Amino acid sequence: MFNRVSTPLKDFSIIPTSPGIYRFLDEYQDILYIGASKNLQKRISQYFKRSKLMKKKYSQIQILTRYIEYQECCNEEVAFETERIQIWTNQPRLNVRNNGIHSFSYLILRKMPHIHLLTSTEEVLPKLKEHDEIYRINIHFKKLQILVEQIRRNLKFCTSTDTRSCWEYQLNLCTRNCDQIKSRDDQIEANNEKKLINALKSSSSELISEWTEYIEFLIDHMEFEEAQRVCTSLKALKVLKRRFVGVGHPYDQNTFIFKISADSTKLIPTTIYSYQNGKIVSKNTHIAQRTENMSLEVFILYYLQEYFQKNTTIPKKVTINHQLDSKNQFRLKKWMRRYFHKPVLLEYCKN
Repeated sequence: MFNRVSTPLKDFSIIPTSPGIYRFLDEYQDILYIGASKNLQKRISQYFKRSKLMKKKYSQIQILTRYIEYQECCNEEVAFETERIQIWTNQPRLNVRNNGIHSFSYLILRKMPHIHLLTSTEEVLPKLKEHDEIYRINIHFKKLQILVEQIRRNLKFCTSTDTRSCWEYQLNLCTRNCDQIKSRDDQIEANNEKKLINALKSSSSELISEWTEYIEFLIDHMEFEEAQRVCTSLKALKVLKRRFVGVGHPYDQNTFIFKISADSTKLIPTTIYSYQNGKIVSKNTHIAQRTENMSLEVFILYYLQEYFQKNTTIPKKVTINHQLDSKNQFRLKKWMRRYFHKPVLLEYCKN
């Protein structure tokens, strides 16, 4: 439920300072812009003050906004996830940044011959190799690059090749030369890329505890500059850990088959073919419950949304054995394209 206030709003103190999402509406109550913040009052007030940054968007919001709606959330992460769902659903015209599926970035672990850590987006994803390990990060690509660079100051990553040593070793910033590693134990010990992924996966990170203790040690010994450097890396690691989704190939697109029987329309069996690296790896059947007041196209959309939020896989094709009229077919295709930011193939099958 959103709280609404009218503009022009002179007193922003009525807006809470807690985390949440906000929406700007025009005179026709169409949504202009959706955002999220850890401090609603501070962020909303910034839009109605003069700003040199993004001047065109700020001026449009100031001129067109007639209502401000806001909703409090329990923490910052819930607010940003709610923002994503709201943007997928409503597609406000002033949200110029793509906060849909394509806002996922990727961490790629690749052996060449030593393990390398690569960052990428779906649009500029390099040619994937068979043994690549791919992890999704719920964050924009530029922000991901900044966080990885901040972590890299205290956790050196391998950038060496078969022909030359890494840049850190040449500048005397790394104590090891990966090309000179002979024993397997030394290579495992030097594998900071795996150490980072394990820190992101695990609920209790040894790396976070290690850096926290090291910061306290540096402060006790009055080494404040070094403590500040480690603290920056620690904050970046915590942000990356909160936004870490898990293993996810950008081309892992599942196929859903809905079978609606004539005698029962409340319990609908759904067969899901799961793909990994472009190959079918599993076939599962779920029994989904449909309420009486929910139309079939709404039920399918809600089912796909819930499945995506749990598994972060995009539907490639949806097959149903119940013929929809042309209006409902068009509406379902439109909703799926709006939510997933790409067309989803909808097929009708009699069997």
